[in-house]
Amino acid sequence: MAAAIEKDTETRPAHPPLRWRSWPLRQNASRSALATAGLLLAALVVYCLAGRVVLALLALAALAAACSRFFLPVEFELGEAGVSQRIFGRRRLIPWRAIARYEVCSAGVLLLADADRSPLAPLHGLYAAWLGNRDEVLAVVRRYLDEPKHEPAAVRNTTR
Repeated sequence: MAAAIEKDTETRPAHPPLRWRSWPLRQNASRSALATAGLLLAALVVYCLAGRVVLALLALAALAAACSRFFLPVEFELGEAGVSQRIFGRRRLIPWRAIARYEVCSAGVLLLADADRSPLAPLHGLYAAWLGNRDEVLAVVRRYLDEPKHEPAAVRNTTR
């Protein structure tokens, strides 16, 4: 019986994963209206400057694609394997070892693959809005990223 209990604790994760859904379009009506108005205004400016509906629609589509995380629901999961995000049924997993640093923002956490602090570094990061889960999200992120990574020194100290 003791062997069965030990085996059960070995297969269970030490900490349950934290899951939540982020959909700013639905969760914040004022920002949604402002974002939609901004996209339409940009398309109108392109139409006024170029005089072509096709170009205005292309600009609108490009801007909407760039802002897709605002308009589409995103499911996040923070667990032992890393950070997982699911959009349209497609799952992307980023292991904790691939995250070099994080920045705490007012409404979420920005996870970055590089220690580079250039102004363009956030464009390569993953922003996870916490939607009322601030303490829980920060606890999980700090648990996995503030502890030293158990990797060989040669892996951690690579030069470019």
